[in-house]
Amino acid sequence: MPKMSSIKKKINEAVKGGKKKLLFICNNNLVRSKAAEFIMKKNKKFDVKSAGLSPWADVPVSNQSIKWADEIFVMDEEHEFQKSRLMQKFPEALKKEIVILEIPAINVRTDDPELMVRIKDKLKPYIK
Repeated sequence: MPKMSSIKKKINEAVKGGKKKLLFICNNNLVRSKAAEFIMKKNKKFDVKSAGLSPWADVPVSNQSIKWADEIFVMDEEHEFQKSRLMQKFPEALKKEIVILEIPAINVRTDDPELMVRIKDKLKPYIK
């Protein structure tokens, strides 16, 4: 996993040159990645999208979304499963910084205040 300071530096440098493009990914793009997208769209420094790794995701991850993104955030990792699956399905992701937020899919809803707080807290070290 890349050091937090180097990712934060890259994000801040990209913001100076224009909007940074953030892609949030979870399994089905139903709750966690959509919640992160909702939170970050309020910050005018970023263009934000979300997607899911499963073929039946609301918005499935595509080569186009991977190429579009400057930074990719995956919601949770059990032995780096999401990150590994992403890189296996989309080799273009190997060229990107991938941040693991460690937000598991346990009984959460998009409007869950606790989920929103957890996402904001996990993103603080990476985004001003």
